[in-house]
Amino acid sequence: MCLKLTGVLLLIVCGGAAGAYISAEYRRRTALLERVAELLLEMSMMMDFECPTVDVMTSRISEAGREVPRFLKGARCREDVLSSLAENPDGFEGCDLSRLTALFSELGRADKQSELTRLDSARAYFVRRADEVRTVNGQRSKLALSLGILGGIFAAVIMI
Repeated sequence: MCLKLTGVLLLIVCGGAAGAYISAEYRRRTALLERVAELLLEMSMMMDFECPTVDVMTSRISEAGREVPRFLKGARCREDVLSSLAENPDGFEGCDLSRLTALFSELGRADKQSELTRLDSARAYFVRRADEVRTVNGQRSKLALSLGILGGIFAAVIMI
């Protein structure tokens, strides 16, 4: 009887852990979009005050020692960023990935004011996307956690 009870409890815990994992993935996606918006703001400030090349900006951001999206880790130039975006290591959705690819393929090819406008527009897009995703993924996160626990309870009831 004790062994059966232990198995039932482990099933419930495993179901809850699976739900928590999926819930954490939803939160990670939201945080990724927020981080991209922060990086674009930082790039905009660099462009406004220092006017460095795109290669210098990406190199500084990737070497800063803080949390950066995977597509910028180790990037030394625009081509590194574009090749990394082609692999999509962060798991961006299609619309976000195409927006980033378009931004980095065109960045650095116009005058300073146009570049600032382009960066601000991209930042506004990612802020808006983060807000949209936060609302939807907040609900999905709660649902995934609840379904994980309920799935574990259901499996435990079947075992009994």
